[in-house]
Amino acid sequence: MYFSKIHFVFILEIICVLRCSALSIDFGTNCDVFYNNSCFIYISELDLSWENSRQNCITRGGHLTSINSENEDEMLQNLVKNYPGNSLGTLAWIGLNYSSYNELSNWEDGNPLTYTKVPIINDPDGCIGINGYGAWRSAPCSSSMDIHRICRKPGSAFAIRENEQYQTITNDAITNSSILPTILACRTDTYPQSNRTISWEYKATRSNVWNSMNADTSENGISELAINKNGSYRCHVTSGGAEQIYTTTTTGAQTTIPATTGTTESVSVSMIQTNSTLTPEGISITVIAIGAVVGFVVLTACIIVMIIIIFIIIIICIRKRKPKEYQYLSKIKYSNSLTAAIPPPSVRQCKQKNDRKNYEFLKDVIPGIDITEKELMETLEDSNIEIPESIYSSNYINLPSKSQPKMKLYYEDITEFVDPKMEPIKLDLYKQHLTKLIKNTGLFEEEFKSLGGVTLKYPCENAVMAHNKQKNKYKMIFPYDKSRVILTPLDGDYMTTYINASYIPGLYCTEKFIAAQAPKEETVVDFWRMIMESDVTNIVMLSNIIEGNRKKCEMYFPLDSRTPEQFGKFKIQQIHAETFLGYIVRIFQASNGEKTQKIKHFHFTAWPDQDVPIVYDELLNFTQKVHNDVKDTKSHILVHCSAGVGRTGTFITLFNILSAIEKSQPISIYKVVYEMRESRPQMVQTFRQYKFIYLSVSELLFQDTSIEASEFTSTYKQYLETDIEGYESILYQQFNELNFQTDEIIELPYETGSDPQNAKKNPVAKIVPYDDNRVVLIPLTDMNDYINASYISNLNFIATVHPNTHTMADFLQMVTQTASSLVIMLTTRKEKGEIEGKRSKRASYWGKTDECTHINPFTVRNTHSEKVSTIIKQSLIIENNEDGMSHSVTQLILLAWNDKGEATDIKSILLLIQTMQKYRQENPNLPIIVHCSDGIGRTGVLLTTYKIIEHINNKDAIDIFHVIKGLRSERMHFVPTLNHFLSCFALVNEYCSTTI
Repeated sequence: MYFSKIHFVFILEIICVLRCSALSIDFGTNCDVFYNNSCFIYISELDLSWENSRQNCITRGGHLTSINSENEDEMLQNLVKNYPGNSLGTLAWIGLNYSSYNELSNWEDGNPLTYTKVPIINDPDGCIGINGYGAWRSAPCSSSMDIHRICRKPGSAFAIRENEQYQTITNDAITNSSILPTILACRTDTYPQSNRTISWEYKATRSNVWNSMNADTSENGISELAINKNGSYRCHVTSGGAEQIYTTTTTGAQTTIPATTGTTESVSVSMIQTNSTLTPEGISITVIAIGAVVGFVVLTACIIVMIIIIFIIIIICIRKRKPKEYQYLSKIKYSNSLTAAIPPPSVRQCKQKNDRKNYEFLKDVIPGIDITEKELMETLEDSNIEIPESIYSSNYINLPSKSQPKMKLYYEDITEFVDPKMEPIKLDLYKQHLTKLIKNTGLFEEEFKSLGGVTLKYPCENAVMAHNKQKNKYKMIFPYDKSRVILTPLDGDYMTTYINASYIPGLYCTEKFIAAQAPKEETVVDFWRMIMESDVTNIVMLSNIIEGNRKKCEMYFPLDSRTPEQFGKFKIQQIHAETFLGYIVRIFQASNGEKTQKIKHFHFTAWPDQDVPIVYDELLNFTQKVHNDVKDTKSHILVHCSAGVGRTGTFITLFNILSAIEKSQPISIYKVVYEMRESRPQMVQTFRQYKFIYLSVSELLFQDTSIEASEFTSTYKQYLETDIEGYESILYQQFNELNFQTDEIIELPYETGSDPQNAKKNPVAKIVPYDDNRVVLIPLTDMNDYINASYISNLNFIATVHPNTHTMADFLQMVTQTASSLVIMLTTRKEKGEIEGKRSKRASYWGKTDECTHINPFTVRNTHSEKVSTIIKQSLIIENNEDGMSHSVTQLILLAWNDKGEATDIKSILLLIQTMQKYRQENPNLPIIVHCSDGIGRTGVLLTTYKIIEHINNKDAIDIFHVIKGLRSERMHFVPTLNHFLSCFALVNEYCSTTI
C-alpha cells in the first residue's frame, strides 16, 4: 500500500510536468476523434443556435461537420452517444440546413451531399443534428437549449504552430532495406501554397554539422533526393510563416516517415522512400518552431516543484510507515458492498471448489513465494485477504526465477477515505434522497462521473497479450488481472487460461458472480470450459443474439430439445423451455465426457444495448424471478450481455440491492457500483443505466403492489373497504405514488409533438407522444410526418387520439402505412374535443353502409356494419387515389363509457379484449390501433386491462400499479385519473371472478 501510494503521487507529479510543459508544446489539434485525415471536435460547453455554432467552428479553423459515408456516420453516432454526460437523445448540430439541402445539395463545408439519412426538410428554418441513436433530426435553426455541435477540419497528427518548443518525437518505423542507393521523397500539403520552399540537408554519422544538398527533382509539392551513403538526411519545408523539418537516419537499412495531412495553420510533410521492404525500425521526427526559451523556463520550474513535493511526501510517508511483514498474501481492507451493518461473512459462504486449483496454480506461476497450502486456504477463507496486484499482473511469459529470495509482502493499516456518496441510506429515507437527486440533475450526473470514466484502474496484461487479443470484443473492456477468471491450462499451456470474464462481489460473498463478455465464435468452447470448471449452474443472459443488424452474441446453446449442439468436447442438450413476458427460462444439460451437470438459463429479451428497458416492470419481475431462484446457490452466477459491463453491471447491482432490501438493510447504489468497478471496468456503463437503477430501486421499495390472481377478488374488496370515500384507501395511496414516480422520474423528449406547427393536431396541448416511439408518417402532399400517436412496443399497439378535421388524412395514412387491419374506437361521434381552447366536434372518417367518404387523397367505403350488445363492428376499405392502392380494415366501436370516461359495461369491455386477443393470435405482427378522445384515458384503461390479463394467462402475479407505470414511459399520463385507475381494478376483478 505504501509503495503504491508513492507511485501514485509520482504519476500525479509527472502529469503536472506534462501539463506545465503543454503551455509551450502542442503537437496537434485538440481532437476528440482523428479520422479520415480529419480532426473532429465535439463542443458541449455552450448552447448555440445552428448559425452561431457554424461561426464557432469557423473560428476553430473548420466547419460544422459533413458526413460522407456510413462509417463516418457510425463514428459520429458513437461520439455523441459516448461523450461524457450525454444520453442517446442528445442532439449535436452538423453542417446541413434547409438551404444547403434543398438548394445547393452541398454540406456547409462545400462537400457534395452524396450520403444522407435526412428526411425531407420542409421548414426553411430547419437544421439538422445527429443524436446517439444515429438518427438525423431536424430542429429549428434558432434552437440552442441542450444542443451541442461537432466541428471538423483537416488535421495532422503532427500539426505545427507558432511559439512551439523544440522537441523530439520517436515513432515506430517501417523499413528493411540494405540496398543503396535509394530515393527519399519529401511531399508537402501546405496551406497556403505561396512562398513555399523545400530544401535538403545531410549530416555524416559522426558529425554534428548539417550540409546543404541539391534535390534531384522538385515539382507538384514533391521533392526527391537520391542518396548513396549512410548518415542523416532531413527535408526542410517552410510555407506561410510555418516551418517543419523531418529527419531520417540511414545505417544501411532505410527508414521512412508515415504520411500526414496538413491543417490550415500548418505545414505537413511526409518522407517517402522507394525500393524498400517495411519492418520496424526507430526514426525521429524533429519539429522546430519559435519559443524555446519560454518553454524551457516553464518546464524547468515545474520539474523543481515536482522534486520538492516528492521529497516532502517521501519523508512524511517514511515517518508514518510501520510495516508488518507477512509470509503470504497482502491484506487489503474488505468493505461490504452495501452496508457496514452486516459483518463481513466468510468467503466460504460461496462455493470455492477452485481453492486447491488456485493454490497449485500460484505455486506454479509464482516461484519463490513462501506460502503453505494451509496458509493459502486460510487466506481464501478470510474475507479480509485479497491476492495482491503484483501477483495477478505477472506476465506468464516472463515468470520470476525460482532462485529468487523469499517474497516479502507488506501491509499497512491505513484508514480509507469514505466518500459521503458511499454511505448507506436507510430505506425509509430513500425516496427523499432520490427526490433530491432528481431535482438536481447536475448533482446526479456528478455522482455518476465521480465513479470514473473508461480508463483502466488496474493491470490487464493478460487481456492484451498477443495470443489473447482476438478473444476480446471491445477496446478498453478487459478483465483486470487481479480478478479475472483463470481457466485450467490445456496440456499445461498457460497461454490457454484466458477468457474475458471477471469475478464480481455479491452481498455476502466476494465472488458471487462471474461477469463475462458474450462468447465470440473463437471463444464458445472457452465459455463452456469456464461454466464446467466453475460449476456454474445458473446463467443470466441479457442480450439477444442479433440486435439491430449486429451480432451481439455467438449462439452457444440449442434452441430446441430435439437436436443437441456440440461445442468442442461439450455436448449441450435443451431439456425444457418456458416463455414469460419479456424473458425465457431454459434448462440445459451439459456434458464433457467426464461429468454432466444441469444449468438453468435465464434469458431477458427486451433490453437495448447501452440503454435501459422502456418498461421497468418486466426487468424487475425478471430480476426478482432470478433472485428468488438462485439467491441461496453456493456456486457462481454467470451474467453476460454483449460486453459484460453495462447491462451486466446494472443487473448485478439490482440483484445485490434486492438482497439488502430483503433484510431491511440500508443501501448505497454508489458503493455497489464502485466496488464492482474495482473488479471489472465500466460496470454500469452509462448515466442512463445508473439512473435507471435508482428509479428501479424506488419501485422495489414501494409497498408490494402485486396480488396473486387467486386472491385478487378478496384483496380488491379489502382495498375498497378501507375507506368508502377512497381518500385514505390503499388504491388512493397507490395512485398518488404512481403520479409521484412517473411525474418526477420519466424525462423523455417530446419536441416534435410540442412544436407550435403541430398544435392543431393535438386535442389536448399537454398530451403529445414521446419522440422515441412516436409514429412517424410518410408525409402526404403539403403535410408533415407528425401525428399524435405512440407505439406501445411490447404490446404491438398504437395508442392515438380520435382524428379531427385537421388530422383525418393523417389518420388514414397511418392505418395504411402500418398495415393495421383492426381499429378500436372508444369514443362516440357526438363527443367533442378541445383544440387551442375551443370546442371542436370529432370528425368521422367513414360514412353509412355502402357509402363512400372522400378525405383527400383517400376514399373510405363502408361495406358492412353490425351491432352486438354495445359493440359496433364495421368493415372499411381505404383507397389511396394517388397510387391506386387499397387497404381493408375492421373497425370495432365500443359504446361502454359514460361522459366521465368511466366503464359502464364491464362485460362488453372484456368481450372486446377477448376479440383483440383472438386477432392478435391470427395477426401477431400487425399493430392494433386504439383511439379515444385524448389517447390516454379509455385507451389506457383498455390496454392496461389487456396486459394484466396476459400476465394472468402467463401465471404471473397481478400488478396494476407497475403495469401502468411501464405504459406511462411509452405514452405520457396513461390512465390519468383516479376513476380510470379504479376502472382497471374493476375490470380485472370481473375477469378473475368469472374465469379463475
